[in-house]
Amino acid sequence: MDRLNLIVDVGIPELLTQLAGGERKRGQWISRMVEAMHEQEDVALGSDVDVLRLGLGGLAGQVKGIDARVMRLEQTVSAMIADSHR
Repeated sequence: MDRLNLIVDVGIPELLTQLAGGERKRGQWISRMVEAMHEQEDVALGSDVDVLRLGLGGLAGQVKGIDARVMRLEQTVSAMIADSHR
């Protein structure tokens, strides 16, 4: 693994942590996004609009994955709360 330090706008680290599902998962999430964008750029070979459209599709897929993870976490927490009341 390589190490990379970035300067980003205010609030971006918090957003990235949310998107990645945790602070320690941010690098992995960025790696996947860059790889996906690179693959899509190779496929697109079209206009910037096409590249952006594909990039947004990749983001939408990431959001769906995060939604599923949040739902599983909510179910787990609900089950734990139910078990603690027994």
